[in-house]
Amino acid sequence: MGDRFSKIISLIAAAVLVIASGRTAGFCSVKQANVAGQFYPADRQTVLRMISSFVDSARLPDGLEMGSVRVLIAPHAGYIFSGPVAGYTYALLSRLDRIKTVIILAPSHYFYFNGIALLDVSQYETPLGPVVVDQELTDKLVEELDIAFADNRVFEREHSVEVQLPFIKYVRPDCRIVAALFGKVSFEDIKEAAAQLFSVIKDRDDVVLLVSTDMSHYYSYDKAVKMDGKAISALRKLDADVFYLGVLNKDFEFCGWEPLLFSLVFVSHYGEREFKLLKYANSGDAQGDKSRVVGYSAGVITAKGQGKAKPMKEVGMLNKEQRRKLLSLARRSIEHYLRTGKRLDNLEIDDPLLYKEKGAFVTLEKNGMLRGCIGHIIADMPLCEVVAEMAIQAAVGDPRFPAVDIGEMKDIEIEISVLSPLKKLEDINDIRIGKHGLLLRKGIHSGLLLPQVPVEYGWDRQTFLRHLALKAGLPADGWRDGEIYWFTAEVFSEKEVFSEDGQSD
Repeated sequence: MGDRFSKIISLIAAAVLVIASGRTAGFCSVKQANVAGQFYPADRQTVLRMISSFVDSARLPDGLEMGSVRVLIAPHAGYIFSGPVAGYTYALLSRLDRIKTVIILAPSHYFYFNGIALLDVSQYETPLGPVVVDQELTDKLVEELDIAFADNRVFEREHSVEVQLPFIKYVRPDCRIVAALFGKVSFEDIKEAAAQLFSVIKDRDDVVLLVSTDMSHYYSYDKAVKMDGKAISALRKLDADVFYLGVLNKDFEFCGWEPLLFSLVFVSHYGEREFKLLKYANSGDAQGDKSRVVGYSAGVITAKGQGKAKPMKEVGMLNKEQRRKLLSLARRSIEHYLRTGKRLDNLEIDDPLLYKEKGAFVTLEKNGMLRGCIGHIIADMPLCEVVAEMAIQAAVGDPRFPAVDIGEMKDIEIEISVLSPLKKLEDINDIRIGKHGLLLRKGIHSGLLLPQVPVEYGWDRQTFLRHLALKAGLPADGWRDGEIYWFTAEVFSEKEVFSEDGQSD
């Protein structure tokens, strides 16, 4: 995700689709409505009456700075359920005369894919008439956002974008849209893409983001109100890390949490920011059935003055408390598994950085001798989850050793190695003993040695490479025609972190 090679492939595929469809300067492709007559009426007059009643009934708070509105939040359920709440969002949009384009950020409900899919048509039909797509900005975002690509197929059946369009057509009939559906995206993808979007539109005062999302789903009325209250409190903090942690810990729910997280990162590039709740209600308020409700919110984020986004800490930046939490988690995971045969239900990790996707190894030593070592190389899982699982695997899954017994744990020391992303080695002379770990791949063979291994055994570069080949099940010179990747690792152990003599960061 996010790498240039994947981007090039996506652009080539997009170019092929453009050529095949004959897209030119006079391109005209109309997207027909998916859910007219289902989520909202298909009849023009009925839709007009519903939307006008919702918008006209909204009472906006005083003191909103219209010139600093950057993000709007609106629900996307059927109009009879969420329309009264959405009316507040669109009552505000009706006052934003400067806005020419609305970028709709919405979750995909029916198609699974990686990245952000953009709708590549000229217009989208609604009962109130067509909404025009801003093709120039859509093309720019496909070009500039590494994880964005054009794909009309994933918009078939989708309602999260479409239910916003009659509202937009009613309050801002000349507005254009960019429609973006979010598939599977990591926090890192979101941070990078949000920064790229900011670079594209930071000087455009005529563009606003619209996040399409509902809140908690199918809880009792009282539980939903409590959970949604936590969600609104998290939004008020305008801290993407805090919000992300709340989602991961299931403190609250948004079906469009990825677009919402994206918007929080986006506004972090401004200086002064504020979230205001315009309206909250749920389906129980609208329809009376309070046994299983869905929550809805209308909100706005204002932001002005270019600021500096908070950087994410990288490998090599874990402080002592974060190391302590990971080591404690590793030990708790092993001991719980050895006693119960089950994994922990709750990792009890409250630090957003420790949910960042990273690879890691867990090493067990008993009386100074290796007792197990297992790792996960690819950065596709939250670091804390990797550590918890690899700790168990090091204890019971290393084929070189019998499974650890619970009675041994008092004599075992745990060491964790947090890995940087893999990079292909171009020149073996670039290998730095003690700094670089190596991964060798050749056909079905692969082997990995951590950076600390050659230091422990006193190897030079050539010896390191020979043992890497042997680890992969190859002859000692088998590294010569294999693919070698290097990485760095942040290595820390219980002796270092928990000893009173250990060095703090």
